[in-house]
Amino acid sequence: MYFAMIKRSIKDLGHSKYVIRFGAEEFFASDTFECVCKRNAFPYDLWLEKIKQIIKERGIRKKKLIIELSKEVKDYL
Repeated sequence: MYFAMIKRSIKDLGHSKYVIRFGAEEFFASDTFECVCKRNAFPYDLWLEKIKQIIKERGIRKKKLIIELSKEVKDYL
């Protein structure tokens, strides 16, 4: 379940609606994301840095980073 939340939130970082993007950013900034990662042995620090980079970017570069992180998360399992 948590894995699906992370994948969906990564995709939401590139959503056209601000409210959805902001919700995803809030999730990654929350303690919940950190706890989920640490409980399930996900690479929290690595993913968080990539998420911060995605938030900073715009346009095609942002979409490319989202796709790359989505693949990495999917391949992690």
